[in-house]
Amino acid sequence: HFLWIQPKIGTSRRLKLKPAQLQYLQIVTKLQKQNIPLRVIILKSRQVGISTATESLIFHNTSMFPNVKSMIIAQDKETAEIIFRMSRLFYDRLPEWLKPMRRYNTKQNILFENPNESARNADPGLGSAIYIGTAKTVTLGSGYTLNNLHISELAKWKNPEDILLSVFQAVPSMAGSFICIESTAQGRGGYFYDMWKASLVKETGFTPIFLSWLIDPDCDYPDISESHKREIMASLDDEEQELIGKYHATVTQLAWRRWAIPNNCQGKVELFHQEYPTTSDQAFISSGQSVFGRAAIKTYHDMAIQGDRGNFEPFNATTMRFMEDSTGKWEVWEKP
Repeated sequence: HFLWIQPKIGTSRRLKLKPAQLQYLQIVTKLQKQNIPLRVIILKSRQVGISTATESLIFHNTSMFPNVKSMIIAQDKETAEIIFRMSRLFYDRLPEWLKPMRRYNTKQNILFENPNESARNADPGLGSAIYIGTAKTVTLGSGYTLNNLHISELAKWKNPEDILLSVFQAVPSMAGSFICIESTAQGRGGYFYDMWKASLVKETGFTPIFLSWLIDPDCDYPDISESHKREIMASLDDEEQELIGKYHATVTQLAWRRWAIPNNCQGKVELFHQEYPTTSDQAFISSGQSVFGRAAIKTYHDMAIQGDRGNFEPFNATTMRFMEDSTGKWEVWEKP
């Protein structure tokens, strides 16, 4: 009720959760009740509000509780500062009775301490802080102990392994700690892709969350005329028919999609799939460079028959046997 945001158009307003944000926060709330380290990895459509939702979680935790240290890391300085400005606006618009004492408020951090040095020993303040960093700093996280970590647009980082090796170790593996990794797709392969696929089969401690463009109310033209709706329905292509039949898209969402492809995506359906994926597989198939046509890849991917997933375990001294397990590392289509 007390957090304000700067929308795309207009003046600042109170934060009202969008469907993707609400879905994300419901999952986080459920995970928090398990009393384990909270780790989520999010593959998303553009502009569904996950950075805002994550910053609201981190700001609440850092500004309301003592000795909480939080860090935001984005792919470059400009993006990090944009995300960080959310926290500064959260603070500025809090009612005075709810604002914690603040010692620093710079482009790099917010430090919730008593600004009066002479009174700080008697009344130190929360001792909590929010820091920002970029993916260009390899030693980021060294010397810190962090309670909350927000990794933004990981797929766009150039050398994520080196940075995350340092920063992940700064977050204790204990209940109450929080790491959120969120990104749009940037092709099959790379650190984010590998981590996403590993999380799907529970090889990491991260819970995977996919957020499609179809749950974003901004990706919709609800006020188009009835004649426009009839025109769209009379001219559906194969993919649009699939969107309606399989994914329950509305005709007004298709109207927005038809506008977005030429205006936001250079007239390329493949770019729309990358920026506004309907499924996680589509996001990775459509992004990045590909030797084969993406339409052909999707066709054969959809035709693929699912195998039996499981693991190989010792049966005796000389033989292994296959044990079915839906989270197993192996998938078998034909047994020898």
